[in-house]
Amino acid sequence: MVDSYADTNARRRIATYWIVGLGLILGYAATRGSNWIGGAQLHTVMEAVSTLLALIVGALALVRFYAKNSNTFLLIGSGFLGTAFLDGYHTIVTSAFFKPFMPSDLPALIPWSWVASRQFLSIFMFLSILVWVREQKLGEQGRISEKVVYVFATLFTLASFLFFAFVPLPRAYYPEIISIVPRSFCRRCSSRWRWRATCARASGGTTLSNTGWCCR
Repeated sequence: MVDSYADTNARRRIATYWIVGLGLILGYAATRGSNWIGGAQLHTVMEAVSTLLALIVGALALVRFYAKNSNTFLLIGSGFLGTAFLDGYHTIVTSAFFKPFMPSDLPALIPWSWVASRQFLSIFMFLSILVWVREQKLGEQGRISEKVVYVFATLFTLASFLFFAFVPLPRAYYPEIISIVPRSFCRRCSSRWRWRATCARASGGTTLSNTGWCCR
């Protein structure tokens, strides 16, 4: 009975991942030719909303961690909280008010500071998979101290703050090169890691009902 429920739950999650992914692809294809262009104020509002959402998800994941004591949710929660701070930082430094104080122009600062939070989250999601595998093999001995995770996340976030505050950034787009957007390379690679690992874990059968994955 438990195995049947776990299998059904795993199949639903895999189907959800595919539906969301394909939906985003179709949405992009449908709106790709649109001539609509946003502005700096709309960008600030949208990033503020994404900051709030990441903060809420991170807080919920940490609540789950302290309730169930699972390192997987510790890393997910820390990843989303760090993403919230990085998105908030991106919102502030790319606003019109702070433009004169930054070492880089907005055409370079906006895409590079935007990708920092995505890369940060991808790394932590991938690490959560590795930690989950470690816990499955070693049990309680495979657990990682929450202090180590918090310190690592804090240092990573602070390093990103200082980098974008003091380092002049190169341009983000290179039309003369085949790889037009080099900043997307690392993000796409880490996203593929996360996608494959998530699908592999979702098909993990009975272990899924014990540790869970993301939101239930």
